Amino acid sequence: MARSDSRRLISQFARIMQHLLKLQYRHSAENDPVSGWKLSIQHARTEVQKILDDSHRPKAARLHVFGKAWRHGRRDAITAFVDQATRGIKSESVQDREQKRLTREWPRALPQNNPYTLHQVETSFWYPDSKPLPSRPAARDAVSPEHDGTR
Repeated sequence: MARSDSRRLISQFARIMQHLLKLQYRHSAENDPVSGWKLSIQHARTEVQKILDDSHRPKAARLHVFGKAWRHGRRDAITAFVDQATRGIKSESVQDREQKRLTREWPRALPQNNPYTLHQVETSFWYPDSKPLPSRPAARDAVSPEHDGTR
């Protein structure tokens, strides 16, 4: 497989895993984006299949790419969770502080190792069950979207 195909495969696997993490660990109130995440997963799975049909990449090589993609997808999910939690904070300094704090906390909350199999990500219409985190990182209670950081 050409290097560009490997990069494309990493990108699509990462996109799928980012959205699987968002589906699995979303807050119960986050229902609106679910259909968009599922649609994005389906588009990425279609692209993966096209890449694989053209390249005939052996499973061992795909697993290597899959490992790299997990790190990217996990990082992108963390970024999305942090952005969603801090989006409504009006004070730039408070928003920046919360983004930094949440960027430290989310990596501890999400699985370190990939919980998804290559088959789940690559070829199926499988989606994870929602799994609320026992201590989901979120913007602090004192910092709400209506709160602008002033007293």
